[in-house]
Amino acid sequence: MATVDARVPRQFPTAPSGSSGSNGRATPTIAERADALAVYEDAVQEPALECGNLASLYYNAQDLGSRRPEARVLREDFCSSAIVAQTWVGLDEGHQRAQGVDVDLRALEVARRRATRPGRENGQAPRVILLQSGQYGEGHEARIVEAEVQHEAELKREGKKQEEEQGQEQEQEEERQQKESKTTWSVGATTDRFERRFQARLRRQQEQTAKEKARESLTNAEEDDLSATPALTLMHADVLSLPLPLPPHVTPVAAPDIVYAGNYALSYFHTRPLLIAYLAQVARTLRRGTGCLIVDPFAGPTSWSSSAAEQAALWSAFSAEPGFLRGPGDPPVPVSDDAALQFWSAPPSQAEGGAADWRRWPRGNLVKVRQGALFGGYDYYREDSPLDHASNRFRMSLSFRFRGDGSWLRDYFSYDFRAWSIMEIKEAMHEVGLRHVEVHAIERADESADDDHDDDTDAVPRSPTDDDDDDDDGIEGDFALLGRTERSEAGKKSFRHLKPDDSEKLFATRSFGTYIVARAPE
Repeated sequence: MATVDARVPRQFPTAPSGSSGSNGRATPTIAERADALAVYEDAVQEPALECGNLASLYYNAQDLGSRRPEARVLREDFCSSAIVAQTWVGLDEGHQRAQGVDVDLRALEVARRRATRPGRENGQAPRVILLQSGQYGEGHEARIVEAEVQHEAELKREGKKQEEEQGQEQEQEEERQQKESKTTWSVGATTDRFERRFQARLRRQQEQTAKEKARESLTNAEEDDLSATPALTLMHADVLSLPLPLPPHVTPVAAPDIVYAGNYALSYFHTRPLLIAYLAQVARTLRRGTGCLIVDPFAGPTSWSSSAAEQAALWSAFSAEPGFLRGPGDPPVPVSDDAALQFWSAPPSQAEGGAADWRRWPRGNLVKVRQGALFGGYDYYREDSPLDHASNRFRMSLSFRFRGDGSWLRDYFSYDFRAWSIMEIKEAMHEVGLRHVEVHAIERADESADDDHDDDTDAVPRSPTDDDDDDDDGIEGDFALLGRTERSEAGKKSFRHLKPDDSEKLFATRSFGTYIVARAPE
């Protein structure tokens, strides 16, 4: 699979009833018929618990007498189908507001359809708006994308890209001809150069003016009554392009109380300048003084811990099941267990596809994370490659095996991740002006998930600010009521706050859960 963007899932079309499935089977497999996005959300995301954690982390990060002690506006960066943002709004539709940002327009369309679906407690669907960055359309300002023309937007983007490429080729040809000319004083040359410089300077001025207006509208919206803003604002945009310049008729986007970058999102940034650029954007767009950035970065070693013999047996058993093998050359060659140092290159015939493509990495370590009940029951597997110490990057992919027929949704998401240390992230946050940086950590549930546990009783961590006081009737008590039983609570652990004075050290033999919280500048 050639991955164009690590945040865009592989598309698995549903085979029509009675049609021939893969490998010429008369009946499609469960994997071919399953709603892949629904399985992913069920396996990977727990939005109600996440929203409880975010609200609690924000509350505990505030000073006494804070002018905004409880968060109202959440922005979910790299949101995909924005399930956390939608859950945040659904908890109190009259009070809460949420925003979601992603580069995947189709996932945002799914979020929009869900958010506009009636049937909530008050019988009213929340108001939702989908904005598209000017980089995907025409001009500098964002525009509202109507439901019936959303797919046309992608076509326009492709057309605009082709026009830009043609324009660049034309400019390069003109420059080449000018260099080959014996004199720069050929007829019209000065006028042409002046015009190009003028147009380039004009474009820069327009972009700067648009950004200043966007920041101004963000600041003004901070003090306004949020009743005028949509309950859910979805933004088809690169997170580095925020805030979006808006046309005058569009309601300003409120400065968020919380910016949440979950699911190891910081690992999308492979270089420090890009990480700094993202954190600086967050520092600019958060609500001043009280806003919080909350991230859950990948922490600790990768899951590359099983023996070669164990993994070989696992891959051999699964290779006969439909959908497990991804193509010629699968499974890839693993790294050696015996070599203290090993240089590895993908075979020439396999060195294709995007950076997260399985053919560009050695065989990963398959780990069963948990099980679910959808579509007759499934097992959620994660595959981690060994860490490349030359780049501090590794490959991670998410796959789902359906127990009914052993079929696979293979590599539904594939990531080329940069591993950032907690210290690197903290230093970068301080560099851009974020304040009061705190770290909360927890041991993950055993990733070699037992087959005999209930589907809904995985060891889910409690909120980072939970204690053993059962008399708390605040927001933590409210979230504790969301589908939890005494049995599911019994084995849970709490996040622990790492002391900020360097009096504590943190060691781990495998990956662990963590939140890093930072306050916005004054």
